[in-house]
This record gives sequence, structure tokens and C-alpha cells, in this order.
Amino acid sequence: MEANTEEKSIKLYTIFWTFYRIGFLTLGGGLAMAAVMRHELVLKRKWLTEKEFSSEMSVATIIPGAIAVNLAYLQGKKLKGKKGAFSAVLGTVLPSFIIILIIAQFAMPYFRLPLVTKFFRGCSVAVAGLLAFAAFTFGKQQLKSWNAVFVCVTGLAIVAGLDVHPVWAIVTTGLTGYILFRK
Repeated sequence: MEANTEEKSIKLYTIFWTFYRIGFLTLGGGLAMAAVMRHELVLKRKWLTEKEFSSEMSVATIIPGAIAVNLAYLQGKKLKGKKGAFSAVLGTVLPSFIIILIIAQFAMPYFRLPLVTKFFRGCSVAVAGLLAFAAFTFGKQQLKSWNAVFVCVTGLAIVAGLDVHPVWAIVTTGLTGYILFRK
């Protein structure tokens, strides 16, 4: 199944606006945004296939930097080259930048109010739900062989069982995956 990625048919302002909406309406950062990006780009707009999105998600989580920005860059580049990458990244980060400026200017005194504290506690639960949904969605796509399950369990065991930095789980599982999937 080929996605609708003809460069000329997707306008830069459409890419910008799509990623701006994702950035504006998503709480919780990169992995939470990934689930929303997948819905918007794969299911709704059909700009990417599940396989293309999944592949880019893998790269975005491994390279340094914010996952949402990495993912926006990779997807924008796939859709419309360097200009698409710039539009997607700008659309993703601009809402956060504007909201942080507004919060710094006006909202800081209200953060200790009980109602605001309860709102943020509810938001954190919603973000946990989005992260769980993202893990379920991407796990369902990726964990289709014993090799993939083994790599996943190895990473989880390292993160949960050892007192080491999570980057070692990524490096170890990356090497394990390379060995198991190199054929």
C-alpha cells in the first residue's frame, strides 16, 4: 500500500498547519505526540503508510534530540524535502514556544492553586494513557516475531532490572536487533 506522498500535491502551509495543530493540541511531549502524528498522517491524511511511519519512529527515537522534533523533521522531509522538514519542525515547536511565553508572562502565579494543580494531575494521567496507547500501537506493529519480542524484553529487562542509564538499553537492544535481524 503506497502512501499519498507526491511532493507537488502537498502544500508547505498544509504541512505547517497540520504539525502546528499536533503541537498545539498534544500534551506530554514526543511519544505522546507520536500517537497523534500517526493518527493524523497515516490514518486521517494517508500521507504515510504504517510501515513508513514506524520506520521513521524508530529512527526518531534513536537519534539525539526531542523525539517529536526528530519525527516532524523526518516526516516533513519525506513529504516535501528540506522545506517540508522545516515547515513540520516549525509547526511542531511554535505552539510550545508561544505557550511557554504566555505562561511565563501571565500564568506562573496560578500554578499553586488547588484547581490548577488538579488539572495538571489529570493531564499527567492523560499523558500516561497516551504513552500506553503509543506503546501498544507500536508494539502491535513491531512485535510480530520471536526475535522482536526478545529484543523488546531485553531492553525492558535492562531498564527495569539494572541501575544503568536507559541509553545502554538502547545500545544493547540495537546491537541485539542487528545480530538477530541482519539476514
